[in-house]
Amino acid sequence: MAFSGNTQIALSALSGAQVRIQVPHRRDPAIQKEIETNWAKAKDYAHSSLWLGMVLPGLLQGQGIDTSEMDIDLMLEKLGELWSDQQANLSRKFSVVMNFTIEDYLMNGYDGVIPTYFDKEKMESRPIKFNAAATIGSNDFRWFIMNTGCVPDDCFFGTYPVKSKDGVIEPGAWNIVLKTKK
Repeated sequence: MAFSGNTQIALSALSGAQVRIQVPHRRDPAIQKEIETNWAKAKDYAHSSLWLGMVLPGLLQGQGIDTSEMDIDLMLEKLGELWSDQQANLSRKFSVVMNFTIEDYLMNGYDGVIPTYFDKEKMESRPIKFNAAATIGSNDFRWFIMNTGCVPDDCFFGTYPVKSKDGVIEPGAWNIVLKTKK
């Protein structure tokens, strides 16, 4: 009998008791690479959807600009103009409080492979639901915004949960901040 690298759960009897043994899972490197590629593409799409579809319009609206008739290119141009107009101000900062929910699905229009997770209760693979509430505070999202050309090099992008006066975090409320890097 040959040994296998697949995860296996074996039940054996020891003194009348059942013992559950789990063998470490080892994936084929080609399959692992495909999974990582699918994850990267899906996350990039979700991050772009959140930035371009929600955060960018929200930042502009927070500055009093009506975005209802603007396309993405015009919104990016307008934000660039606002940032440039503030260049003399060393402490330039734009911020807006926005609300995000798990119903704010970020994968509409995505035609790639949606990553999955294994649901132990249902014993099946289930698709990951990329939503704004789960993504807005992630380090991955902030890294994406800061390192993929979404904002100028002299700009810091941050997301912070909003707290009430007594220090309790308000569910779904986030302070979105663009400011000069120090």
